[in-house]
Amino acid sequence: MRINLVLAVVAIVSLPAAWAQPTTAPAHDAPGRATQQPYAPVAPIHLPAPRDGNPPLLTVPTAPAVNPPRRDEELPLLREQRQRPLAPVPAPHHVP
Repeated sequence: MRINLVLAVVAIVSLPAAWAQPTTAPAHDAPGRATQQPYAPVAPIHLPAPRDGNPPLLTVPTAPAVNPPRRDEELPLLREQRQRPLAPVPAPHHVP
C-alpha cells in the first residue's frame, strides 16, 4: 500500500516538470539542419579529346585471356596431387 502511495506522489510531483520540458526538435530554419531542397547538380567536367601522340588518361580494359585447356600429359600429375593428401604419412626412420 505504501509503494502505491509513493508512486502516485512521485508521478503527481514530476508531472509539471515533464510538461515544462522544451521540445527536442529544433526549428526548421535552425543552423545545422538539412535543407529542404537538394544541392544544385554539379556540372560535368569536360576533358579534352586525345590527340595524336597523346593517349587518353583512362583506357578500357581488355577481356582477360582464356586459359588453354589442359593437356592429357598433365592428368597423371593432377591425379598424384589429388591423392597425396589421402596417403598415410610414412613413419620416420631413426638410425641409432
